[in-house]
This record gives sequence, structure tokens and C-alpha cells, in this order.
Amino acid sequence: MTVTNNYLKSSISEISNFFKNNTQPPEDMYLNLLLELKVCQLLIPVVFDGEKLSFPNIEVDDGTSLIPLFTSNDELKKYSDEFESFPNEIAYYIKM
Repeated sequence: MTVTNNYLKSSISEISNFFKNNTQPPEDMYLNLLLELKVCQLLIPVVFDGEKLSFPNIEVDDGTSLIPLFTSNDELKKYSDEFESFPNEIAYYIKM
């Protein structure tokens, strides 16, 4: 399965550009981002080890452990090509 979320990537990029310029994005950009998150498929990297499924974590400077999410197969491969992908809607990941 090939997952691409070009509109989501575009929305994130637009919001990011505002922050890079130290300005606040318009509220409608956030609303568009949330609407897109509701319908897109996001990928989480997984490792299948026999019958066991595990999710790798990223540990940040303050010791917080995060589960990475990606917007497309291409973005996941930039992170690492050793993982398989596990596509789901955002509601699944919120429950995690």
C-alpha cells in the first residue's frame, strides 16, 4: 500500500513557514489541518518479530518518549528503511 498525503504535507508546510517567520498562522489553516488529519492515513513504523509487533520510540532531550508518525511512505523511508509501515487514521493513534 502506498500512502501519500500531499495536502496534509502542504498544510503542515504552510503553518511551519509562519512559525519560521515568527508569525502566527491564520486560524483557518489550523482548521484545514485538523480536517485533513481526520481523513488521511498516517504511518507509524513497526517491527514484526515473529508473532510480536513492536513500535519504535524516539527519545527526546528531556527524556520524553515519542512514537513517530509519518505522512507518506517517502517520509517514513527518509527516517529509516528498516521498518514496515502501519497505516491508520489519526483516531487510532490518539487511542495509543
